[in-house]
Amino acid sequence: MPSIKLLRLAFIGAVLIATLAAPVIAGDKKNPCGKPPDLVSGSKPSKAELEQARELRAQGSVAITISEEDDVTEAQVVRASSPEAAPLLLSRARQ
Repeated sequence: MPSIKLLRLAFIGAVLIATLAAPVIAGDKKNPCGKPPDLVSGSKPSKAELEQARELRAQGSVAITISEEDDVTEAQVVRASSPEAAPLLLSRARQ
């Protein structure tokens, strides 16, 4: 039967290996354009969009990819206050 010290040492070694190997397993995720991600603000919503957002109590986060020509090439809802709010969030992100 292995001693407790040996088991403890093996456990600590396994934790260290897992901690050091995590960045290698995850890979090196770099942006293709070489610029870091940035928070941006869009245009002001119309009165109709504001009214719809208030009715739905729409809140959330959208991840977008912007081309070098400043066009939104991809938009994905990360978090939405409700399923009905997701299309509104996407339409605002694409403007």
